[in-house]
Order: sequence, then C-alpha cells, then structure tokens
Amino acid sequence: MKRSYFIKKGIEYREIFPSNPLHSEEIIPLVGYLAFPIDELMDDTVIQDGTDLIEHFEKHIPELAMVPNTLPVFLNFSRCMRDRQEYFREAMSQLVHCDL
Repeated sequence: MKRSYFIKKGIEYREIFPSNPLHSEEIIPLVGYLAFPIDELMDDTVIQDGTDLIEHFEKHIPELAMVPNTLPVFLNFSRCMRDRQEYFREAMSQLVHCDL
C-alpha cells in the first residue's frame, strides 16, 4: 500500500528491508524493537505505521489528495445507520415480548 501511495503521490523513497544490515544497525536501535513498516523522513522523523505515514503526507502535501474528504460524511452515515438498527432492534424486542 505504501509503495503505491508514494508512487502516485510522486514521493521519492528508498526501501530498506529487514535483511539489510542498516535495518538492524540503525532502525531497530532507533525504534527500540523490531517492527515494520518503519519510515524515516528527511527531517529524521520516524513514523511506524502506514496509516500514520499517509496522514502525515496528506497533511503536508495536500496536492493530489489520495484520501477522500468524504470520509467524515461516511462515518457519520455509518453511525446513524448503526443507531437506527439499535432503535429498531429495541422496538422489535418490545413487540416480541408484548402480550396480544
């Protein structure tokens, strides 16, 4: 995912795999444990998660946005649908327990 994001966003990068001595000599001591993906930016900022990395670049390089700005709308819609399901589930449980 990250490689594709960098290519589409036009960000130059260099991959260092865990088999590379640089990984065990510099990256693991810097982070304190074996984890990946680990990304070190040009300003020496270290980001450990792919999602955090994408959020960082979307904030600092907003041109050619890769994350849709409709996400909050979708999340609100999902929350609304969940609330409606709970409401109807409660209403149906009341009907089931009703003496006719």
